[in-house]
Amino acid sequence: MQCLFLSILAGVLFVALPAHSQLQGENSSVVAEVNGEVISVKELEAVVETELAPLLERIAKLRLSALNKLIDNRLIEQAARRENLSTSVVRHTERALSNAARARLTFSRMSVAFAVQMKGLGFWLC
Repeated sequence: MQCLFLSILAGVLFVALPAHSQLQGENSSVVAEVNGEVISVKELEAVVETELAPLLERIAKLRLSALNKLIDNRLIEQAARRENLSTSVVRHTERALSNAARARLTFSRMSVAFAVQMKGLGFWLC
């Protein structure tokens, strides 16, 4: 989904650049001239592409994060309605369950690390 969004946005942006240069002069590939040296649309696009790529990736991640938040909110609201509870009670319960799962995962990792250390493998892994 992110790749599709990035390619669509990049395509729209890079189609607009040549169209803009054509407004300046029919079939012109020159966007600027500095003391007699020409800067082409191709050079401009290359610089813009390298600077734009991280921004497009960030935008895609922000959209995905926002979508996940909206989905979570809808699921919480639906669960609250289904159980005749307030959304704050459902959110509190969900947070408590999430914290408990995180604690179990941490404990599990600590147990594995301890077992490795007790069997004398700790020095070999470092």
